[in-house]
Amino acid sequence: MPPPTSFDVAKIREILAIHNVMEEGDGGLYEIMESLAGDDLASLLARVHAIPEVPVAPHTDTPVVRRSIDQL
Repeated sequence: MPPPTSFDVAKIREILAIHNVMEEGDGGLYEIMESLAGDDLASLLARVHAIPEVPVAPHTDTPVVRRSIDQL
């Protein structure tokens, strides 16, 4: 995965502006999930926070990567 360009970042921000409202807004997914979890919310959140971080590969920007992107 190459480093994101300013165009990529702008597109992601555009998508997240809409997406975040659906998750974080009144009646959004987070509110629904918290309601469904009820008294178990604290223990569920503790389990989520205990999940180890997923290792990721560093960005790479090579001609091979660029050709693969261009083929999409």
